[in-house]
Amino acid sequence: MFVFGAKALEQFVDRLVEWPQYCNDLLQKSHLHGTHSDLVIFIEWALARISSSRIESNGGATAVDQ
Repeated sequence: MFVFGAKALEQFVDRLVEWPQYCNDLLQKSHLHGTHSDLVIFIEWALARISSSRIESNGGATAVDQ
């Protein structure tokens, strides 16, 4: 990732949970894992938070359970 891109992400990292598809796209960038591992950890946490909130909003039911 270019330095500009990393700096831009730092400006709204706390809002990444609003863009799950963007988070998934970022995780597909293999060089991100080696150069910005702290960002990768945060993105993975954000995706887990999104997943958790979806399960809670479904009353604990998963798509298979419904």
